Amino acid sequence: MAFFNKLSGYPRSPHGLEWKILKKTPWLLLSSTLLIALCTLLAHFMAPQANLQETAKYLDTINIMAIAIWVASWSIILTIAFAAFIVYLMKGPAYVWDPLDVTDSDKPAK
Repeated sequence: MAFFNKLSGYPRSPHGLEWKILKKTPWLLLSSTLLIALCTLLAHFMAPQANLQETAKYLDTINIMAIAIWVASWSIILTIAFAAFIVYLMKGPAYVWDPLDVTDSDKPAK
């Protein structure tokens, strides 16, 4: 039994913006992570030299904000990539899992 039989008469559509988005997704994930990490490191090196408690509070705040921005950026990028993947799948050929022949739908039986 063959699963996902292609239906004839349904050609593939040409690739569009979704393919460009899917190609750029790994680069966007890596570059956003590196940018956030570099900004965090820069903030750590430029930490105020006050007492130990204030410096620790400042660094904790920076770390929490960096993690929050990282999670938000990844979720935005992955959501857009998932939507592009769905469009990519929808542009492909049509498949049928379990065809059901209806004998009297548009052409009544004689």
